[in-house]
Amino acid sequence: MTAIEIKGLKKTYRSPFLRREVEGLRGLDLSVMPNEIYGFLGPNGAGKSTTIKILTGIIHPSEGSAQILGVDVRAVRAREQLGYMPEFPTFHDFLRTEEFLGFFGALHGIQGDVLAKRIDEVLEWVGLPGVMGQPLKTFSKGMLQRIGLAQAILHDPAVVILDEPMSGLDPMGRRDVRRLMEHLREQGKTVMFSSHVLSDVEEVADRICVLREGKKVLEGKVSELLADAEVERLEDLFFLGEEDS
Repeated sequence: MTAIEIKGLKKTYRSPFLRREVEGLRGLDLSVMPNEIYGFLGPNGAGKSTTIKILTGIIHPSEGSAQILGVDVRAVRAREQLGYMPEFPTFHDFLRTEEFLGFFGALHGIQGDVLAKRIDEVLEWVGLPGVMGQPLKTFSKGMLQRIGLAQAILHDPAVVILDEPMSGLDPMGRRDVRRLMEHLREQGKTVMFSSHVLSDVEEVADRICVLREGKKVLEGKVSELLADAEVERLEDLFFLGEEDS
C-alpha cells in the first residue's frame, strides 16, 4: 500500500476577474511510498498548495482521485493518521503553549499524563524547549512555524504533510526542520513537504517531484535528478537560489 496515491488529479478555479476558468492542476499522478521523505517542488503558483489542500480535505478536486493510506481523502478516516501544517500557520495568540497543544491533543483523544509527556517530546523535537506558559502572541515568526510543526506531529500520525515548512526560518531553523523530518522517517513515518527552493530538499528528500503550471515535469531520486543534464532542466523550470531573492 502506498502512503499517498494521486491519480489524474485536476482542479479548475473560476476567476471572477479574468472571467474564465483557471487550471490549478492538470492531470497530476504521483505515489509516495511508506517511510519516505518526498519533496514537492515548483515555483509559486505551480500547484503545490492546491495538491496539499486536496490531500487534507480542505478543497475537493474537479477530477481524479487521491488517497491517504488507501482511504479516499474525502473520508474523515483518511485524516485520522494525517498530520498537517499549512504554509502560513495562524493560531489564537492569546493561548499559552500548553493550552494550544493541549487543545489539539484533546481533539485526537490524548489526555492527562500521556498528553503532557507528548507535548514535552514534540517541543524538544522542534527546538522549543522552555516555552511552556508562554503566550503565542510573544512568539516570533520562526517560533510560530515551529509550534505549527509541533501540532502537526503531536498525535503521532503515520503521514505528515508540511506546506513550505522552512518558510521564515533562519539557516539553523531550516537545519532543525530537516533533522525533524529525518527523525520522523526513522520512526517509520512518511513525510511529504513542499518548497520552491531546491537546496531545502536536496539534503533530506528520498525523492522529489517538480511541478510547473499544474503538471508534473520531473520526478525521481534526488541523486538521479542532480545529474548534470537534469540540473540544467531544473534551472530552466524554476529559481534554485535563496527563498526570497
